[in-house]
Amino acid sequence: MFTRFPDLPPELRNYIWHLALPDEIRPGVLFQFRRGCWGPLPLTESHLAYDPATPDDNIALEFFPDRLEPIQARIPHLLVNKEAHGIARSWVRKRGFGIQYCLERAAHMATRQFDPEHDTLYLPSTLFQDFCVEPLDRQAELDLMERIIHSGEGLSRIAVSTGLLRSEFDAIDDIRECFPQLKVMFLIDEAPDHLAAEEAWEIQQGGSFVYDSGHGLFEWSDGKCHCKECVHGSIKKIIHDDIEVEGGVYMALHSSIPGFEVRLVSVIERGVDMSKLPS
Repeated sequence: MFTRFPDLPPELRNYIWHLALPDEIRPGVLFQFRRGCWGPLPLTESHLAYDPATPDDNIALEFFPDRLEPIQARIPHLLVNKEAHGIARSWVRKRGFGIQYCLERAAHMATRQFDPEHDTLYLPSTLFQDFCVEPLDRQAELDLMERIIHSGEGLSRIAVSTGLLRSEFDAIDDIRECFPQLKVMFLIDEAPDHLAAEEAWEIQQGGSFVYDSGHGLFEWSDGKCHCKECVHGSIKKIIHDDIEVEGGVYMALHSSIPGFEVRLVSVIERGVDMSKLPS
């Protein structure tokens, strides 16, 4: 420990604090679904469903991912002292992130919202019914009741557990009804039941198995991955367990939706040393 740090000139201390800040807070993590994200979105005149004859009904029920619970980014400076805290707050705000006070830690934490270009919505099995029912509940509220509501586009990708597709036969159809523009479904074996805001889980980058409906098999893509053999073993087990009853996983894999991908992947908590993961 450098005990003489407080004795350094303020300019030098500030320079050191800035050097110790992260280069960036990378996007690309899982945000867990929660109720309260559906709402009306006015249609523009260029929209195919826009009808000038019914101006009050030119609305769509859309999913707003910015209403998901923010992810807490770990910025140690916020926990050190007033000097480091001030530098960190300025750094965080310049990048468009927020700062919230965490009661459990009795400290300020940096937070960031869902990034549609990089992040992925995670739908746990325990929240699947809420996900499907909430759009109907929202349309029954006073501001939308008895109005013609068009379907929104939703998100282009979602992550679910393989357990969800085993237990809910029509899960893929139900999800696509809410998200008509869905292009990629990530299947996570042994997925966590709940994602806490302070835990940043990300889909394992560097490789995954993508199902090719034309050839009827998974093909390895996107390079190498530390857990390729493990994922391959999971594929065999999932297909073997599910194909006899032609369950939800089987139906998802054999869907004939143009451009739709099913990717069997693994997830890892960001910051964990992959070399220390159990095999």
